[in-house]
Amino acid sequence: MKLCVLIALLSGQRCQTLQALRTGSTCMELSDKKCTFYVHSLLKHSRSGSHQAPIELHSFTENKSLCVVSTLKEYLRRTKHLRNSNSPNLFLTLLAPHTPASTDTISRWLKWTLARAGVDTNVYTAHSTRAASTSAANDSGASIHLIMKAAGWTNASTFAKFYKKHTEKKPTLGQVVMERYLTKH
Repeated sequence: MKLCVLIALLSGQRCQTLQALRTGSTCMELSDKKCTFYVHSLLKHSRSGSHQAPIELHSFTENKSLCVVSTLKEYLRRTKHLRNSNSPNLFLTLLAPHTPASTDTISRWLKWTLARAGVDTNVYTAHSTRAASTSAANDSGASIHLIMKAAGWTNASTFAKFYKKHTEKKPTLGQVVMERYLTKH
């Protein structure tokens, strides 16, 4: 579930795209620095001449527990014995017989993880990760072209109309204290 949430937040992708991630050599390139997924399945936004761009996820060396590449490597190690050549899907169900996770299952995992993080899942759904990550990227100064490419949008108005959310930047007491501590050390 952790890997699923990290990929959702760091890629801005739909549950359908997460379900389409595969581990085969033509679908995934993995190194210590990054992982690139190539999605060959038809997706909601697929059309003639336009297909899902490769999904690049880079390592986060500042905090290994939040590093998507380290988490992916650990997940693959732990699930290696559950995989066979007939099941190249990245995400497998938690219970035996460990079949490929469906889009609905991935959506439930995201919603469960959001709830565990204290997010009101009556307001925010699994699909909210898409708006949250792309809005955060926008607020951090990422170009609209980078956001559109990562999310698979061809029109900036899609982001502006449906996904761009106003994010309040009011820090908590803990954030102020930690920021002050980190700037002095």
